[in-house]
Amino acid sequence: MTEARTRLPARARAGLIAAGASCAAAGTVFVWSWANGLPVRGLPDLLLTLAVLALNLLLYRRLRGGERAADLAAGVALFTAMATAGSLLSYLAFRAGAPLADARLAAWDAALFGFHWPDWAAWVEARPGLRDTLRIAYTSMSLQIAAALVLLPLAGMRARADEFLAVMGLSLAVTVAISAALPAEGAAVFFGDETPAHYLDAQRALRGGTLGALDLGNLQGIVTFPSYHTVTAVALIHAARGTPLAFLAWVLNGLMILSTPTEGWHYLVDVVAGVAVAVGAVWAARRRLG
Repeated sequence: MTEARTRLPARARAGLIAAGASCAAAGTVFVWSWANGLPVRGLPDLLLTLAVLALNLLLYRRLRGGERAADLAAGVALFTAMATAGSLLSYLAFRAGAPLADARLAAWDAALFGFHWPDWAAWVEARPGLRDTLRIAYTSMSLQIAAALVLLPLAGMRARADEFLAVMGLSLAVTVAISAALPAEGAAVFFGDETPAHYLDAQRALRGGTLGALDLGNLQGIVTFPSYHTVTAVALIHAARGTPLAFLAWVLNGLMILSTPTEGWHYLVDVVAGVAVAVGAVWAARRRLG
């Protein structure tokens, strides 16, 4: 006698796959860290955060009318796991030691777009109002992600929240994979200005084998190509479509994309690649989730 098998809903399967992939990625990096005698700091804090979110999820699922809060807790937990795993994998990718691609990326800028980073940086710097506006837009990324993770599920837009998480997770995986093959220190550094590049110490410590520890509470964004700020801007615009915040999302994230070369010290080709990765992730997520 054959027992009937219950098929999980698509969103549950996607969530389990994403969570499993995040755990596998993080586990790979932890094994690599252990094999190289590199201590991992902050793991108890991360596990406590995920445990609290999981408890909230279980609690709200049992409360009448708590489905939206439960979706919020699930989304935040999954995003936290994906972001941590992606950051850890970016460290491992940079440690792989592929040749730096800065000269190639600068050449692509010149050949494809006639773009010379120092000229653009000087033009923006000469306009303090524009410079400050772009700086505000660039630094809004974390706040905007938090707003999306909170507002979409609380508004009852469960499918949209799932799609946003899928786009962010897929694009993060692709971005890290590309950065492993084409690591770069960034346009500002290549053209002689290392002052603003806060991530540079982590990059060079990884390549030189001198990183003292993996601190989960202080992971740096070390990927330059493609630009993940650009990826996120496209994902946020897509997530806000058809809502009262759509126009604001277009303006703020359009400025964030514009700010990426000067505030993120990116080549223009980083931005173009970020748009391409994000559009591909949107297509894949919509195809998978319907």
